[in-house]
Amino acid sequence: MTNRVFPWFHTIISSLEKKAYSHAYILSGNEGLGKRDFSYIFSQILLCSKSELFLACNECKSCHLFLSKTHPDFYEIDKEKGKKNISINQIKEIKNNIHETSFLNGSKVFLILSGETMTKEANNALLKSLEEPPKNTYFILVSDSLMQIPITVKSRCFELNVPSPNNKEIKQWITDLDIQPELGNRALRLTSGNVMKAAYFLENGLLEQRTKFIKDLGEFIKRGDNLLDISQAWSKEITILTLVLEWMSLLLMDCLRFKTKSNQIDIQEDSEKISEFLGTQVKQQVLYNLLEKTNYLWSIFKNGSSLRADYQLKALLIEWGKELNISSR
Repeated sequence: MTNRVFPWFHTIISSLEKKAYSHAYILSGNEGLGKRDFSYIFSQILLCSKSELFLACNECKSCHLFLSKTHPDFYEIDKEKGKKNISINQIKEIKNNIHETSFLNGSKVFLILSGETMTKEANNALLKSLEEPPKNTYFILVSDSLMQIPITVKSRCFELNVPSPNNKEIKQWITDLDIQPELGNRALRLTSGNVMKAAYFLENGLLEQRTKFIKDLGEFIKRGDNLLDISQAWSKEITILTLVLEWMSLLLMDCLRFKTKSNQIDIQEDSEKISEFLGTQVKQQVLYNLLEKTNYLWSIFKNGSSLRADYQLKALLIEWGKELNISSR
């Protein structure tokens, strides 16, 4: 949980300050805009006993319990680990708790994350709770895809659509983070404008990891003699491995952009020379084949796998070397 409010939420905040709260909201917008963070802030405000002008006091008993993640009247529902959907049984838990008296004699908040993943049965079960909720009971649904929320659910909720940030808001976000504009913009380019992912990159030193990745891959493409070293280094941690595989896929997509002369404005600047070289020297079908194999390995480890990561990555890099004819250069 965080108290961070991004500049592109200010319009939404202004609208909430001017009217009485609805019993149910859908917070929607593109992935990576900070909707989850905002939903926690909103939940705390709804529960706070002294909130005003969309601000929680951070001092009352309710705020202390919320910030310590032990609030008895706050219910958070999300996909269970290893599951693709929110099940009907999870939503039925709302029905079991909705008519119970508030522990603090105040409000109750039901926060549903990844709302677009609810099954049909879960959506139908939620409808019954949305129709006639008790007084001081609030629902917040968070979704990256409003189109996947059934109209029957949407019609019972007030929609809060989070806009993508404009240039002024991006500059403000970078200023608030107290980082160099060049680093902030680089992180945004690398994450295709996903602000939350960019912030994660900056906070965890992944831009340095990216610089090393470009250097190592460049040497591999030139000579191929560092295959063993990079396969071991890149596979030490699954999070780094999946990130590297994602970068390898993005590089191949940039190569294809050079090959087909399309969308070159989206090409990553730090790997542009590699992309242009491979895009002009390697056949299009070869690039497509490598992209398919790289994406396949990424999906395996992204979803969890017991396979030896170093073996699998080494095999993929050998395939890259063979298809790109690296050993003969």
